[in-house]
Amino acid sequence: MLLLLCDFSIAQIKMNIDFQHCNQSHFQEFLDTNTWDKNDRLYNVSCPRVYFYKAKNSNTKKSVIICPGGGFKFLAINQEGRELAEKLAHHGINSFVFYYKTHPIAQKHLNKEYTVSREKLLSTASLDLQRIIYHLRKKSKDLQINPNDIGLIGFSAGGSLAVETVLSSSISDKPNFLAAVYTGNWITKSTSPPKNTPLFLSCSKDDPLGLYPVTMELSELWERSNEEVKLLIYEKGGHGYGMNNKGLPLDGWSDEFINWILKL
Repeated sequence: MLLLLCDFSIAQIKMNIDFQHCNQSHFQEFLDTNTWDKNDRLYNVSCPRVYFYKAKNSNTKKSVIICPGGGFKFLAINQEGRELAEKLAHHGINSFVFYYKTHPIAQKHLNKEYTVSREKLLSTASLDLQRIIYHLRKKSKDLQINPNDIGLIGFSAGGSLAVETVLSSSISDKPNFLAAVYTGNWITKSTSPPKNTPLFLSCSKDDPLGLYPVTMELSELWERSNEEVKLLIYEKGGHGYGMNNKGLPLDGWSDEFINWILKL
């Protein structure tokens, strides 16, 4: 199915969700737009929040929670967040962009090497993400969404978050489908995925962070249990391609993703 090129300008609405892991930091949020990979980076997110992009035109009542990447140092909020949300919403899919907590850093130290407490941040964000799923199901009638058709998509560290949430959360807080784009590693090691949770994967073999094998590991986990997998592997594309147009075959991954969701 060919997806039309359209104006994806859609208003975002901040959701009223009470997160327990909100601790204001003395490091102020700032957006870095001068990056080598053309991915705008939001630093110092201390209070989680969610932005709703309501389905435009025909509402399928399907929903996707989007988790941008950034190694828990920052969030690539546009190319791995807003731009996908607007495109999904234009095709009748309700979208929610999750701004989860990142490691604090002074702006003057941005170019210095530093480590993050990745496992702690991942675990905390996973609990917050489960809370979002619970909230969406509870408010599904008001939001005009199907409580049994809520999925996750994550990029890189956001992929780690989405996968971890699927593998570790309770049955009531699990999403109905999962997508991971050049996903990072997760914490919970499982021998089998949750039943009836279709999986969509996208990655390039030349990912400089070595995430192609991680993607294949996740695909094999689902396939061993005869669960549905849509696997898109590209020869070239690197890391962090998101919604950027690189003039490569992988530019079409988001069209494939939308078609996949609409067929579920």
